[in-house]
Amino acid sequence: MPRAWPSATAKRPRLSLAANTPPSAPGHDPLPPGRASSPGRSEPKPRLRPSFVHDRTRGGPYTGAMIRFPAVAALFALVATPLAAQAAGPAPAPPPLPELDAEQKAQLTCSAVFAIVASDQARGEEAALRFPPLKVRGREYFVRFGARTIDKTGITRETVKVLLESEVERLQKLAAAVGDPQGTLTRTIAPCLPRLDAEVPPLAKPTLGQCAAILTLAYEEVHAREGMAGPEARDLKILSAVVESRQRKALAAKGLSGDAIDRSVAQEHDRMLKEALGTGPGVEKYDLQTCYEFAKPDEKSHY
Repeated sequence: MPRAWPSATAKRPRLSLAANTPPSAPGHDPLPPGRASSPGRSEPKPRLRPSFVHDRTRGGPYTGAMIRFPAVAALFALVATPLAAQAAGPAPAPPPLPELDAEQKAQLTCSAVFAIVASDQARGEEAALRFPPLKVRGREYFVRFGARTIDKTGITRETVKVLLESEVERLQKLAAAVGDPQGTLTRTIAPCLPRLDAEVPPLAKPTLGQCAAILTLAYEEVHAREGMAGPEARDLKILSAVVESRQRKALAAKGLSGDAIDRSVAQEHDRMLKEALGTGPGVEKYDLQTCYEFAKPDEKSHY
């Protein structure tokens, strides 16, 4: 039976936009902006850390008070300490929250709504996918808001984190009160998207060749970790093969021969590997939804 296109919902393998240090790793500190570099590797196919693909062991749902309006995955990425870890022991008394001015309040609201939408996008929620990808840019927006607020008010990083959590909870309660969660979300995010574009440039759209390399690297990493036992590895193998095949056809259409095509594919792979293991944003700077668009089957075809 022909293999159908992997679903656009949560069953689809997701390319992680995580920083080079996982959010739960000791010492990860998103304020001020920074990124730990991954050590260089000499092997031809080093294992990438962290994985390109959603790690289910770190992606379990938070079961606390905020679960009704899911912002958990985004909060994991946006704050230094995972909420699940905070719930492990007696909750410390929350720090006193500062009085924010109107502009700071607007930035805080935008940070919270970006976290909520980013979480829903990671879950494959169709309504959230109408908005630009927000996991990376939303996190950066929050990081910059937090750094400015710390500089201006002298508050701690812990207080900034509590501010975000409190604002998410406020939006939760507002959505519940009006009985229109999606409408509340849409109305709240509308004035925030222009702010995001002004503050954090949109993600770059990768080329067909770059997508082939990204998907191949994702497959290689997952296969090295868990073999072909899981659905993520199987789906990534399909997606990477489809996109690489289309890359090869595009190169052939430009007049390249078989050997030249092989070299071009290998060079793109090596460039993307170097970028992924470097100290910069790596694949985070790309709009990875574009890669899934490249992988979609042609009309009336299956794989």
